[in-house]
Amino acid sequence: MSDYDYDDCPPGWYKIVEPLLDHCESENYKVFQIKEKFGGLRFYTNQNDPKLDELLRQAENKAEETCQVCGEPGSSKGSKGWITVLCPEHRAKLNRGEYLYDRVSS
Repeated sequence: MSDYDYDDCPPGWYKIVEPLLDHCESENYKVFQIKEKFGGLRFYTNQNDPKLDELLRQAENKAEETCQVCGEPGSSKGSKGWITVLCPEHRAKLNRGEYLYDRVSS
């Protein structure tokens, strides 16, 4: 597994991006950012190759149906101005106005 710090990647998608990170690490590619945007996975690197393209396509497809909070099956929907991929439990939390991610105390 890569030592990428996952700063902008939703925690529910960590396992989805691991194959991408492993490939980039094995090829010595730099990963600039991994994030969610408009309910989809975005993966930015300094290189491109057919294997990476295929892994990225697979990861994007999987992320479209995986809760970005917990990794359980989910669906994409717009709510409160945001497009998110959430499981029923986290969708209900969002609709109630609850925090989806644990807060880190300082």
